[in-house]
Amino acid sequence: MAEDATLALQTGIYTQLSAGGSGLSGITLYDNVPADAAMPYIRICSVVQSQNWRTTTTKGQNVYAQFDVWSDSTAGSTECKTWLNLLSVALTATAVTATGWSVIDQLVGRTDTVDLSTPEGHLYHGILEMQYHLQEV
Repeated sequence: MAEDATLALQTGIYTQLSAGGSGLSGITLYDNVPADAAMPYIRICSVVQSQNWRTTTTKGQNVYAQFDVWSDSTAGSTECKTWLNLLSVALTATAVTATGWSVIDQLVGRTDTVDLSTPEGHLYHGILEMQYHLQEV
């Protein structure tokens, strides 16, 4: 492999999601979440795993990237699930660009919503896992 695909992919994902028309206006995207971040927000690529693959003529990587939606809404998990849905649509509507790589396939692997609320306050964690199949160009 000439280089790891994960940085190129993460850069392309951030560009895609922060572009106008992604459907994600009204929520902040973070790579590194500041301590005073207001909710709701999305953390991109909080967990990234990659696995190299090759054939006799090509090289590539399968990349699994986790996105986290955090909400403290009093409306229950609805806000979290709404942002997960919008994020899923934004990530799959068009192919992401990853410099040096061709994105062969991208799909939603799984989604989860976890209620972490306590008597002191509401807290919801939405998890979306994307699967990317990339080929080196």
